[in-house]
Amino acid sequence: MKAVGGFVVALVAALAISAAPAFGQDDEKVVLTIGYTQGIDSMNPVRGVTVAAYEAWNMHYATLTDKAADDFSVTPGLAESWEGSDDGKRWVYQLRDGLKWSDGAPLTAEDIADTINRSAEEEWLNHSSVTGNLTAKATSPTTLEVTSKVVDPKLPTLDVYILPKHVIDEYDAKALTKWNGQTEVGSGPFTLAEFKKGQFARFTANENYWRGRPALDEVVIRTFNNADAIVAALKSGEIDFIHDVPEG
Repeated sequence: MKAVGGFVVALVAALAISAAPAFGQDDEKVVLTIGYTQGIDSMNPVRGVTVAAYEAWNMHYATLTDKAADDFSVTPGLAESWEGSDDGKRWVYQLRDGLKWSDGAPLTAEDIADTINRSAEEEWLNHSSVTGNLTAKATSPTTLEVTSKVVDPKLPTLDVYILPKHVIDEYDAKALTKWNGQTEVGSGPFTLAEFKKGQFARFTANENYWRGRPALDEVVIRTFNNADAIVAALKSGEIDFIHDVPEG
């Protein structure tokens, strides 16, 4: 479940034009570096739990729908429209034309149905609270039919991270929980380029992002062990922003 409001993605959208290069990157690149005192515990959305991990997934993976920041109402994502049945148990979503994963592979309703069905059957930690009562099928590459066992007040919102079927197909249920999640294949505005646990994660602009390529070339999430270190890094210009400003 996309439980965090996407601080990094919102910040990127607001500051994409003005962010200065940082973290020792080339002057020709526009890089935004953000500091956290909490690290990314895993790049695998099936098992990670930290806030920093959610922020990383928010950049790397798109969702079928999103929530509006002001009132949490459903907004378009990979799906541009949807329609519900009279009994509220069946929803049909129409995807945008021409969706692609960052590696150029088509992103279709099959990917989304696979994520919904596997997450429900295998009880993925970060998905099953949303998908547990759902089954999904692709009736065309751009049409997804979702059926719920009960009238679900969350629907039509479906903001779980959609994983690439052609990547996770090689992992069975047990293996997927042990997967480190470190793939360059994503559908969000940025995709993972490098990850060193406890140190940093570096993301590069996704040329195939459905909203268009981001203005920033890279986003770096750096991990600091204590408040003094992160404040010192901000003052020295090593990082551009701090997620949570320490008190005192």
